[in-house]
Amino acid sequence: MVFRPQMNTSRWTTAVAACLALTLACSGQIGESPGAPGPGASGGGTTVSTPLTCSDRITDVNVTPLRRLTNAEYLNTVSDLVGDVSSLNLDFVVELTTENFPFLNKADAQQTPPVLAHQYLSAAERIASDTVRNRLSKVLTCDPATAGEQECAKTFISSFATRAFRRPVDTEQTQALLSMWQVGRDTGGDFKSGVEAVITSVLVMPEFLYRFEMSPAVAGKKLIPLDGWDMATRLSYLLWNSTPDDALLAAAKDGKLQTPAEITAQIMRMMSNPRAKEVVARFHEQWLQVDDIKSAEKDLMVFKTFNAGVADAMQQEVRSLIDAVIWQGDGKVASLFTAPYTFVNDVLGKFYGVTGPTTMTFARVDQAGLGMRPASGILTMGGLLAAQAGRNDTSPTKRGIFVRKALLCEDLPPPPKDANIVPPVTKPNQTRRQAMANHVTDPTCASCHMMMDPIGFGFENFDASGFWRAGEGGQTIDASGNIMGSDVAGNFNGPVELGAKLAASDEALACVSTQWFRFAFGRESGDTSGDRCAVTQLHDALKQGGALAVVRAIPQTAPFLYRKVPEGGL
Repeated sequence: MVFRPQMNTSRWTTAVAACLALTLACSGQIGESPGAPGPGASGGGTTVSTPLTCSDRITDVNVTPLRRLTNAEYLNTVSDLVGDVSSLNLDFVVELTTENFPFLNKADAQQTPPVLAHQYLSAAERIASDTVRNRLSKVLTCDPATAGEQECAKTFISSFATRAFRRPVDTEQTQALLSMWQVGRDTGGDFKSGVEAVITSVLVMPEFLYRFEMSPAVAGKKLIPLDGWDMATRLSYLLWNSTPDDALLAAAKDGKLQTPAEITAQIMRMMSNPRAKEVVARFHEQWLQVDDIKSAEKDLMVFKTFNAGVADAMQQEVRSLIDAVIWQGDGKVASLFTAPYTFVNDVLGKFYGVTGPTTMTFARVDQAGLGMRPASGILTMGGLLAAQAGRNDTSPTKRGIFVRKALLCEDLPPPPKDANIVPPVTKPNQTRRQAMANHVTDPTCASCHMMMDPIGFGFENFDASGFWRAGEGGQTIDASGNIMGSDVAGNFNGPVELGAKLAASDEALACVSTQWFRFAFGRESGDTSGDRCAVTQLHDALKQGGALAVVRAIPQTAPFLYRKVPEGGL
């Protein structure tokens, strides 16, 4: 899909509006849209070695969906192109998630409604103006006074559009953008006005906002090996959540992203960059849904010490634990469920009632320093438990659903049509567990709630704000629980024993592998042998080498190395 400005317009904003119309029309799968951008200039090659194999022979993969940049990807990409834009406080429509797909990048949910398209236009105009005014040297590598305005404009367009489109800009695109530069130049009266017009136009073009994959098709082949440009884009957004850097683009141009060894070399280089830590943290935050703690509504008359500062500290607690387990520890799923320590700063230490640092710096506190509060990896993180609770009650059902769906990847049936979904009210001198006894005794409730509530009861020592308590309603809390229908089915008492069960669960390990697949590809894993093989590879990598091994394994799977041609597609 190539933008064509209207050549007879007197104002370049009219042409940008035409570009927005194309952006609004973009959705679906790679290869579906007529007029999609061609492969661009030569370079990058198309020969990819046979991907790694597993017990299920690779025969196919699912169709690659058309993916729009997420809000975070957009901001990171723009900052890499023109410099830091955080001061502009750009705002976009909030991305939605579901219990079954907690990630913000689900391709079939990435529509571009009119409100978002106009937010893109407003952002593009502000970014372009700010860049030309404050950071022109970031994007302009020639001097129009020396090279001539037309030639310098061509040089700028070739460099900027190639980086923005993540593959070489072709002759037709160059001419279209040069015309846009001329309209801006004539309207604004100087060279910089033309540059501003080009930046604005590029940032609302489908080639920028969507991750088109146009590796040349091979006659008679359903699976197309990615060319270097598409591979560079996939690697960069997987590992850095942003556009390819100069080294990746150079490798693509030279045809050096075509073998497992070449891809592995780039993976190792990129994973040594702090950006990779940010992506790993982002996966875990979205998987564990701890971002929800910032918007979690709590009854401040009941939880008087809970506030926004505590919520922020809880989110950092999770990040610190993930960093310790993944980057400093063994990276294993078992450690995520059983780590006998946590991280607190002055704010969180005071909230938890434990002795910790007296500054805002987070420090590790082992179980011995936590008093009665247990430590069992992510299962005792205050932010996770507060997010999976109600406004003023612990909601064992919600916590049980979280374990079933997020940690075991199980589908749960919806409640019966005649079910009373209003949670029971806890009476004075009654525990939450006692208030919910009807859930597991009433036949209309028990069939479903027996799968959820007995797991959630294991977290009852943590109130709705994530604070540990020994009693409730004048009674000692019963934190015994039970898991049904799992490979580690049976009784447990509290989150530490639950963590030991999950650490030994192959079902949980397979679930985390599936979650990594969803995060990496922006879609559910499919029934094709290629997808099944890929998830098996990730499962094996996770079991043997932990999370970082999974990240290294993703780019060597068939769904990453190839794109499938849809029926009637390109």
